[in-house]
Amino acid sequence: YSRPDLAELIAGRETIEHALKSYENELYVEGDSRYSSERTRMFGHYINNNTSIAFQAFAMGVLVGIGTCYVLISNGIIIGILKGAILAKGNPTADNFFSFIISHGSFELTAIVIAGAGGLVLAQGILMPGQRTRSDSLKFHGVEALQLALGAGGMLFVAAMLEGYFSPLPIASSIKYVVGSMLWLLVAVYLTMSGRERITHES
Repeated sequence: YSRPDLAELIAGRETIEHALKSYENELYVEGDSRYSSERTRMFGHYINNNTSIAFQAFAMGVLVGIGTCYVLISNGIIIGILKGAILAKGNPTADNFFSFIISHGSFELTAIVIAGAGGLVLAQGILMPGQRTRSDSLKFHGVEALQLALGAGGMLFVAAMLEGYFSPLPIASSIKYVVGSMLWLLVAVYLTMSGRERITHES
């Protein structure tokens, strides 16, 4: 935000200019046939792109976690740089961008982090086998890691649906911010409460 020269050095001027140009104007002014055809195509693109990043974060865990950390950190840096550049540009670019990402971001970004967690569980199986052989440890931790990866896959599907069909809708930004905030809250509550066993105390 404060050092655009540094942003260009890391991400490249062309990448930043492309991002700014993409959000200078609203994507659509009405939900017409062009909207329908383009969003269906983009839904497939989002599925492919996001799943690819999540799979890399998960699978690179076999490199004792170093690959997973690289995928998460490098993507985080690029996303942060682009957001900073868009914030520095100001409205309407910033509003178009944040109203677009707030809804699907709750599922998409969280899912990629969960996939990365799965990769680190694989790394744990290799680095800290305990009383097991490394092979048995990897199999044991692989079950938990796979559960995380499958959960992330489900979240990425929901994210692609939102990004494909809801996020670009030609509706007021305030509606998107309200819906997006509720979705972030939903994800937070689910991840906080799910899987907890209820303990009943006998009187």
